Amino acid sequence: DEMTRQPGNDACAECGTKRPRWASINLGVFVCIRCSGIHRNLGVHISQVRSTDMDKWLPDQMEVMRRRGNRKVNAVYEAKMPKAKKITSASSMAQAERFIRAKYEHKEWLDKKKLKALKAADKGTAKPPKKAKNKPPKKAAAPPPSDDEGSDDGSGDD
Repeated sequence: DEMTRQPGNDACAECGTKRPRWASINLGVFVCIRCSGIHRNLGVHISQVRSTDMDKWLPDQMEVMRRRGNRKVNAVYEAKMPKAKKITSASSMAQAERFIRAKYEHKEWLDKKKLKALKAADKGTAKPPKKAKNKPPKKAAAPPPSDDEGSDDGSGDD
């Protein structure tokens, strides 16, 4: 409950409905019941929805919600969005679905640099360089056979 009291988290990240009781634990936003259903329909590869009241949360899920929150996530995913596109609690279900799909599935208003910074902050640092894979040393290639070692040109002249 402490997380929903943080500024910005006291209203749905999508439509502004007060006191959201649902969250997308991988995106890091709090949403109302209506918008949570739309988030569920996006698929777990985009949004993983949990109840703030009924579901048990793992410590790393809680940490994502603490670090992110509605304001930070919206600053990334709505960075290039015209203000008139934002939905409200009075918007129709169809409008809400179009908006949420445009925001997370199609990433229409995403600021890629801000997203990269948000993900780096999740890890506590910038992305570390990839480690070289430990490959066994290559074997030396066998030398080609010499002219007198079993070269058969198919002529029958041995």
